[in-house]
Amino acid sequence: MDEKRVREAVANRKKYRDANSRYNFWIAGTAAVVLAACAAVLFGEDTGPLEILVNDPTLITHVNRNAKGWQAGEVAFFKGWTIGDVQKLGGVKVSNQAGSLTECTLPDVTPPRHFDARERWPQCFSSVYDMGNCSASWAIAVAGSVTNRLCISNPENTELELSAQQLLSCERKFGNGCEGGMLDMVWSYIKQEGLVSSTCFPYKANGTTPCSYCNEEEPKQLASICRLSTADSIRREIFLNGPVVAPVTLMNDFLVYRRDKLHVAAREL
Repeated sequence: MDEKRVREAVANRKKYRDANSRYNFWIAGTAAVVLAACAAVLFGEDTGPLEILVNDPTLITHVNRNAKGWQAGEVAFFKGWTIGDVQKLGGVKVSNQAGSLTECTLPDVTPPRHFDARERWPQCFSSVYDMGNCSASWAIAVAGSVTNRLCISNPENTELELSAQQLLSCERKFGNGCEGGMLDMVWSYIKQEGLVSSTCFPYKANGTTPCSYCNEEEPKQLASICRLSTADSIRREIFLNGPVVAPVTLMNDFLVYRRDKLHVAAREL
């Protein structure tokens, strides 16, 4: 890639960012950062140079020049992928009804400044999904957080892992398989239908897998659903009860993140 093209790409990305016509990446995962899965969400039709490779060395060099405290580099998973290819994964969404959920009621406690749920409840955090070429982060994060919280609340559930594939295959009202789902609305499915274990319905990284699972298990259902609207309430909830699920908007330099604490440099892209 020549330098002129890179400069044009940088200028275009700054322009689209300022106009709020850029694309974003949402991570749907537990707040304990146990589950992390990336999906592209399109916020505008005009998104710039989609044909540029994710691992383009000139752009990675540019990111590293502007990165503060972290390092970018080639990511093997995205070998040969363009920005446009990643964007096609599409899918994690939040509905306009998210604010209508009942606010969680929490006791007045002060969490420590530093807290890691994996250290407090190590028996409840084990496997990490490879979601494959499937925008399944919405399903993995939701099923994973419920799994963690069931384990935290009851030691008998340490071996339980709820099925993310069931959400991909069976939730069709607010989910669209590997093309994404409404992160705030899929909870109603678990409340009404419940989830079986991943042993009963293993993960296939395929949204077209039929909604068919074993009959030997009684699905685990949610008793209630609530929302957390402040940073303080999120901290208290995690400290008291374990992981929550939240979407986080990230710029495209996250695709080439390699190590250290990420600080977005995409303002310069």
